[in-house]
Amino acid sequence: MSGDDWHETRAPGTEEAAPEPLPVIIKELNSISKQTEALEILQQITRIEKRTFPTSEALPFGAELWRKKPNTSVIYAELQREEDQGGEDQQGQAEKKRQKKKKGVMVKDKDKDRKTTAREQAGRVIGYAVTVCMRDTVLLHKLCVVEGFRGRGLGRLMVQQVIAQRQAQGPGRVVLWVDEARRAARRVYEYSGFEEIERVEDYYGPGRRGIKMQLVV
Repeated sequence: MSGDDWHETRAPGTEEAAPEPLPVIIKELNSISKQTEALEILQQITRIEKRTFPTSEALPFGAELWRKKPNTSVIYAELQREEDQGGEDQQGQAEKKRQKKKKGVMVKDKDKDRKTTAREQAGRVIGYAVTVCMRDTVLLHKLCVVEGFRGRGLGRLMVQQVIAQRQAQGPGRVVLWVDEARRAARRVYEYSGFEEIERVEDYYGPGRRGIKMQLVV
């Protein structure tokens, strides 16, 4: 489990304004009915994984993760398409479009080395989590948020989704490992109620101490 998925910088003595919530939908890979769509999502996740983690820590995201590993679950965060947002009248939608155009919501797209609007990125995977279920215990094995979308609560949102899934199955616990040096990740887990239960020297490599955390639900 790697914790370099959140990045926060703040000038000394200043307060950071609350970031605008990301228009995302959290989905489960196994909820996709078409294999071609599931494989396309896995390809997106694979590209993110290779960009984000060193080879020694990167997980393989093969086709078998779609409905062939019942104990393994993949959830992912997808930027919302306008037709999915709903709940607004035409006037509200028109105002939102006007504000988007005025503000020019821009996001750096590393793949294409250019800036794109949120509309152009609709449907893009910007985060994911992998869990493994072992009886009454769920291991949060991987959590990742794409650089450029960090610090906006997405990691916390996916952690809450993992917790909700475990709660739906009855009493149990969620466990994870995190690098001691990943302070931002540890704050996210602590905010969600996780507590430290173990420390292991060199867990992630020489000089990299691992911390095991759990949440009883």
